Amino acid sequence: MLRSYVLHYPMTPYAGVFIATVGVCVIAGAVMPNHRDHLVWIGFALGAMLLVAFGHILSMGLHTPSLLQVTFLALAIVLEIAGFRYLMPIVRLRGERATLSATVGIVGAHFLVMLPAFGPLIGGLGLGCTLNAVGLWRISTYRAGLAWFVDGCLKLAFGAAMIATSPILFG
Repeated sequence: MLRSYVLHYPMTPYAGVFIATVGVCVIAGAVMPNHRDHLVWIGFALGAMLLVAFGHILSMGLHTPSLLQVTFLALAIVLEIAGFRYLMPIVRLRGERATLSATVGIVGAHFLVMLPAFGPLIGGLGLGCTLNAVGLWRISTYRAGLAWFVDGCLKLAFGAAMIATSPILFG
């Protein structure tokens, strides 16, 4: 199953490296909330470095992704940037809970846009992140720190599953 998955979605293993790394840093931000923002940026930088360092190894023997897959990846990133650029100034006025809910929701939605590029694994991550954001927004007893922790765990788990699709791991 993993072999056929990665043949359909060849960018999956190295995207998993980035997502799992960000997940670890998001979890760290839940444990150290005063450093949450810095840890997310560290996760982006470290994830990008690990993707560059190990991406070619994890994707050895895979074909080039299709133009459609690359287009949806790029579109997702552009829409995520636009979402943060235009929505965050509005939700920041509503406080930390609204800001965290919007952050997790925007990221979750951008994963859903990536579905054609990475398949059901990224779809599951996007759905989980989006539902987590809705829960934080709608359930007053759901603590923001817990939602942030859940978000990191989702990224770590789905990122690890994405790494596991690498051909080097199943011979």
